[in-house]
Amino acid sequence: MSSAADKFKGLPEGTKAVLVPSVRDVHHDACFPQSAFRVRGMPGDVREKLVCAPNPAVISGAGLTVAATSHDVLRHLSGSELFRAAQQTDRMSRLASHVLLQRTFYPLHPPVRGACLDHGLALEKDAIFLPSTPDVLVLPSDLNPFAREVETSPGVHVREGHRSVFLTEILEKSGAGGRCVCVNPGRLAKGTAGGTYCVLELGEGGGLEKATIRRI
Repeated sequence: MSSAADKFKGLPEGTKAVLVPSVRDVHHDACFPQSAFRVRGMPGDVREKLVCAPNPAVISGAGLTVAATSHDVLRHLSGSELFRAAQQTDRMSRLASHVLLQRTFYPLHPPVRGACLDHGLALEKDAIFLPSTPDVLVLPSDLNPFAREVETSPGVHVREGHRSVFLTEILEKSGAGGRCVCVNPGRLAKGTAGGTYCVLELGEGGGLEKATIRRI
């Protein structure tokens, strides 16, 4: 890790790289959720540019709140979801909305085989809990890459005590309502070929203006 961290020295001033582990790594705990990498002996100039975050992670900066997990929850949801509707809906947006509406980075119980989910770690300090709706939700997956704005406040009637309310009201009270840009950047490499990644463009005020999937 120390030799790999040296590559971050050449990053432009003010730029930070965020490193999130994965259960597919051969040099980290193969269970979800995961703690951040511990890099020893890292020079000060590298430490200023490299942020080691846990998996999952919620990070704020440049006027944005970004939530991310390297776990392929979209693929797991895709294989477990049973959905029918009179009108056709966008499948990828719907899969991502489960994470936002259920406010957890892994909204499946029981988990699918091979999910490597550690229930003890997941419940400890609400490690997979999504406290509020982020501006951007990053969900890398083997499914087709996409960038979509997802509505997280559906107008569905539910019961709350003795009165009927809209789910929208409950979500807004809890900070989970609103819109979120959900991104599956895909895989940077696919075998010996190049893959895809996502570029987020910010406006002068710090808000997100554009999300683009690019191929290598």
